[in-house]
Amino acid sequence: MKTIKTILTIILRKLFPIWTLRRMGMEIGTNCFIDSHTFIPSEPYLIKIGNNVAITSGVHLHTHGGGGGSN
Repeated sequence: MKTIKTILTIILRKLFPIWTLRRMGMEIGTNCFIDSHTFIPSEPYLIKIGNNVAITSGVHLHTHGGGGGSN
């Protein structure tokens, strides 16, 4: 059952990324675009995006220091 839910979530993110992310708790302003090939962490409810934002393909959003890189 978890596998089916995971597959459904992936499909919904591809078809309706903003709608799906809002349902998962991410705060997204008006007039925004999020490409379906954007990496979104497992905790989208921790992310807030303002109005008039475009996030294109290949962008990775991270929460809780998930970037893992060193400066």
